[in-house]
Amino acid sequence: MRYALVSDIHANEQAWEAVLADTVKAGVDGIICLGDIVGYGPRPARVLESVYEHTDMFLLGNHDAVTCGRFDSDCFNDEAREIIEWTGRQLNESAIDFFNQVPMMILGDTFALSHAEFAVPERFDYIYDPAEAMESFRAVEQQFLFCGHTHFPGTIRLLPDGRSDYRKPADFKMEEGFRYLVNVGSVGDPRNGDTRASYVIYDLDQESVDFRNVPFDIEAYRLDIEWAGIPTKPILFDYADALTPVEAVTQVREFHVDEDAVARATAAEDAVALQRIDASGLQSRRKLVVSAGTMG
Repeated sequence: MRYALVSDIHANEQAWEAVLADTVKAGVDGIICLGDIVGYGPRPARVLESVYEHTDMFLLGNHDAVTCGRFDSDCFNDEAREIIEWTGRQLNESAIDFFNQVPMMILGDTFALSHAEFAVPERFDYIYDPAEAMESFRAVEQQFLFCGHTHFPGTIRLLPDGRSDYRKPADFKMEEGFRYLVNVGSVGDPRNGDTRASYVIYDLDQESVDFRNVPFDIEAYRLDIEWAGIPTKPILFDYADALTPVEAVTQVREFHVDEDAVARATAAEDAVALQRIDASGLQSRRKLVVSAGTMG
């Protein structure tokens, strides 16, 4: 079984649709979202509806949590709080009800999933380096730990002798005695200098992790933000603005999206059996209407 693990979509419709198409081309068996479907971006309702329809399991991110009152908005800066309030006005009660039912951590036999950390998931602490990962390694016993939150893809390894190190994003297979904390990066607001959307494919049978990078239409996303009138400038624009217009267009055009990919994903009706996962979180191929009607 091969699962696409996505995180930090942040209401970026262009990035989400590009990643969704890529998962179809990659032939994954299912998609698991590690949280922050909304926040920052201009299309919270449309993105949430699409993610709900095509994703098999969800975790709660800090932006999702504050939208439904499960996390304190005082933890955000003034600009982020303003966007959170705007996001809330775009969503109806169905969205709030959905977020209130989403778990903060999922444990399987060999892997664990969380938006941020594993020791106290509702704390939403950041893990950037091996020292910060140790508390999470001690909190759960699984071999693979997957998270997002920092928007920086990469892997922290716990070696058999107790030492730990950090590895930049690179595909790998399990080594005997090693444990791994894998940050899948961000779909909607990559912050590591690469303007492509980031996610990973986890192969349970091969015990391998593949990092994926998918170009998307950054200029269309920028226009969406301007049209929405929200006071945000995602960090990815700092890198996108460093590219010439020709380079930016070429980057997107080099990714040949199958025009029927999203349609085929929508038509796939077979629910994926997520073995060794609590099936109470399963939300495969269902409809959810969450727009409050103010923008969508």
